[in-house]
Amino acid sequence: LEPRSLAYAPFTPLSLFGDWQEFHLDGMPKAEIYLPRSISAYVGADITCSLLASGICRKTDNVLLVDIGTNGEMGLRTADGLECCSTAAGPAFEGAGISCGSSACEGAINTVAVADGHVVYTTIGDGPAQSICGSGLIDAVAALLQVGEILPKGRFRERGAASVPIGDSGLTLTRNDIAQLLLAKGAIRAGMDTLLQHCKVEYQDLDHIVFCGGFGSYIDPHSAELIGPPCRQPRASSWSSPTASPIPLKTRSSPPSATPPGRVPAVSCRASSLNAKPWASPRRPTPSSSRRTRCSSPTMLKPCASRSRAQSKTRRMKNT
Repeated sequence: LEPRSLAYAPFTPLSLFGDWQEFHLDGMPKAEIYLPRSISAYVGADITCSLLASGICRKTDNVLLVDIGTNGEMGLRTADGLECCSTAAGPAFEGAGISCGSSACEGAINTVAVADGHVVYTTIGDGPAQSICGSGLIDAVAALLQVGEILPKGRFRERGAASVPIGDSGLTLTRNDIAQLLLAKGAIRAGMDTLLQHCKVEYQDLDHIVFCGGFGSYIDPHSAELIGPPCRQPRASSWSSPTASPIPLKTRSSPPSATPPGRVPAVSCRASSLNAKPWASPRRPTPSSSRRTRCSSPTMLKPCASRSRAQSKTRRMKNT
């Protein structure tokens, strides 16, 4: 398939799949291959499968499912249906762009915690630490925040320090490493905030939050809350992987599902577009536009008027 249409707005794919394929795998000539249906261009079949595996389609509770990764896909289940979106988080969660980062391979730090006031860690394969993967990165920043080596705004406690050690592993995190994690976390948070705002749901109204995906399933919920809790007020919250039943965030009675086991009820699914309009749009901002970034609707982020005017001026200079 020609992928060029995915590179520019409105990001319309040639196919959303959801059909049986004619090709076969080597050594498995009788195996039938089915490509699950994607929801939209950047809300792919992986989250479709996660939504089904988590069981939230059988519920009428307010459930937020987040596939944390390079392309942060998420779905919000409410009594009104299912709303999905995605946000570009970048490769920091996969260890890319981190000074000592790597994928989840042998020797990578995968968990970090605080024990008796000291930062301790484990590695994949229980060998010497050689790198740190995404789950270890989130744990490390949370642990260093707990012991005071990293301040709440992401700065180091010691002014002028170029890096901070991860326990006695011999590995360190630099200022740029923290900045890359903040950008990735901010992208996920922006998607969550916008999706909930669009559906008119507050964080305190959520009954469940589910992490999923090849990376998201390994995140420590406690560490995730420490580096960026979703609730403005401190409150107890629980998280889960879609491999287990979602854990309630609060006690809330609901009628038992009338859907027989093994069957999934029909759920209205919509994909919300969070992408901004192209900055090179020739249309000038209206006089009523604010200098701040404004949203005419919760699903479309508008470019700020000042930047649009600056680019219009640049285009006029080029034309002359």
